[in-house]
Amino acid sequence: MHIDTEKSNTLVIWDSKAKPESNHNQLMLWNSYESNEIDGVFSISEIVEKNAEKLRFEYLQVIFELGEYRANGKKIVEHLEIRPDYSYWWMTLMNEKCNFSKSPQIINIIKVFALRDWLKKNDYQNISLVTSNNRLASALKIFCNQSGINYDLQKLKKQKTKLSFIEGLYHRLPYWLKALLWFSRHLIVNWTLKGVGIDEWKNTKGKVTFVSYLFNLNSEFKEKGLFESGYWASLPRKLKESKIESNWLHIYIKDNLVPNALEAKKTIRQFNKSHAGEQNHVTLHSFLSVKLVAKVIKDWAYVVIIQRKFRTVFKNKSTFLWPFIKEDFFNSLVGSTAINNLLVLNLFNSAMEKLPQQEKGVFLQENQGWEYSLIYFWKAFQHSDNLVGVTSFPPRFWDLRFYFDARCYIPDVKCRLPLPSYVGVNGENAKKLSLDCGYPKKNLIELEALRYLYLNDLKPNFQAVNSNSLNILVLGDYQKEITNHQMQLLNEASKYISQKIKLVVKPHPACDIFPKDYPDLNLLMTSDPINKLIDNFSVVYASSNTSASIDAYYSGKFVLTALDSSSLNFSPLRGLEGPVFVESPAQLAHALNEYTTLPIKRLKDNDYFYLNPSLPRWEEFLLKNDKIKIKLKMEKV
Repeated sequence: MHIDTEKSNTLVIWDSKAKPESNHNQLMLWNSYESNEIDGVFSISEIVEKNAEKLRFEYLQVIFELGEYRANGKKIVEHLEIRPDYSYWWMTLMNEKCNFSKSPQIINIIKVFALRDWLKKNDYQNISLVTSNNRLASALKIFCNQSGINYDLQKLKKQKTKLSFIEGLYHRLPYWLKALLWFSRHLIVNWTLKGVGIDEWKNTKGKVTFVSYLFNLNSEFKEKGLFESGYWASLPRKLKESKIESNWLHIYIKDNLVPNALEAKKTIRQFNKSHAGEQNHVTLHSFLSVKLVAKVIKDWAYVVIIQRKFRTVFKNKSTFLWPFIKEDFFNSLVGSTAINNLLVLNLFNSAMEKLPQQEKGVFLQENQGWEYSLIYFWKAFQHSDNLVGVTSFPPRFWDLRFYFDARCYIPDVKCRLPLPSYVGVNGENAKKLSLDCGYPKKNLIELEALRYLYLNDLKPNFQAVNSNSLNILVLGDYQKEITNHQMQLLNEASKYISQKIKLVVKPHPACDIFPKDYPDLNLLMTSDPINKLIDNFSVVYASSNTSASIDAYYSGKFVLTALDSSSLNFSPLRGLEGPVFVESPAQLAHALNEYTTLPIKRLKDNDYFYLNPSLPRWEEFLLKNDKIKIKLKMEKV
């Protein structure tokens, strides 16, 4: 492909994994951190990282303002008032901002923001885009038209995703039909959970309720009919010791341990039998009924109809954002996401209505749509003002789900964002990130990081493991594309590593890694927990998304992180001293060849997590009968 770039005021934006031609005068790489400004080669990813705080702040502003657009005299959040003072807007994908799986085009929005700011300082009259991304092409066309910049598109052939005949047919259906088909199948698959654990739930004497996932269970305990979850670690035992009866509302997610709803039904019944008088277990789908299904259809029809009143205004005002958020808009307001959200809304309505008055509530907080339904109905049915959202993993700068425009926190606003009474921060880093984004200080509470308490048992080891080879632990990602990118880097880098290496690979449970796909590597696969593996390795090689890199860093290991050049740096180690981030095979090989000369840092206690195994913070929350009094130690922030 040849692009005429004779004029120095023409910028070529290269959105391809293939290497660009050498005849471009001015080149903006869309999917690379490499740059050479002297030769006129720039990296949008590098520009984003240099302006990260500003860009994140601006994106949060823009998303808030989408809901504030007016159509026919009403804000969009008010048009979507589906229950008194509760807007369905907060359940949409636009508000969820899941920029690494559900809504990956958010990354391109942030890059366009960065490009716009960069162009203000650099005079270009022409932009030539090389891409196979139709959304990016449409967005930049709108942007250039608004900015008075000439626009040229060089379209690359898009690699088609292989779909079965049924998948392809479903993909081409209109959103409303896909919603109804999805809903029908979902009900058939999960109907067997109807009524499971309801009697225990309605008659509970427990005054503390936990809302979590039926996932991440301890397999050995499950076989004995006992409940133990990686999310909650030793907390259930603390409750038992304190003679506190608890209620557990589980959102069922299919996995290898609980592969179907029938097994979930059996598991819940075993838990209730084994923990009678201590714990009461139920699933969210236990509250299914024919009447509830009818309510879901009614709510869905309302949302489908009402979105027509503001759709045109929303499209026009969102300008170049529209090509990126169009699919999220229709999925959230017409498609399967919409009907799923409204099913969850009605299930939480039923669950909170049937639950006896509660004194305290705790839920796993990821700022997904279902959480706002829980918060709303917890308050609507007048359970206590002690509802706490807690995260189970390390905070990450670019995980936009956890950040909101400060205007979301203004009290006494109609249809405002539903907020829990408190957000439980699991360490000083989480506290700082929350405060930096304007979260009200008075609504933060310190709680131990339950999922990471085992770090107390790891003895930091800064010395290289004695071996005649370089022992590397590879930690995979839950996304197939990211895992493949990570492994391909290692496969190519292995040719340039100067010493013998021994590779042990721990895939993410949701994403298998097959050794045959990487013929240059001799891979030994394992499913052992990290705490049983970590002492045998000098180096840990992680994907950019995995939170497991924190475990390795805390243990004093040399941590290498493979950056996904088409994405952002989602690593929880971003901004910390010591970790090394690599994008190319050459960078990876160099880091492995020189790792003994590079400084290794580790986290100090409480700098990242609160890890007191006695759980004094949790104990204060669970045992106090009055409203929580928050006392944050702000001197470290």
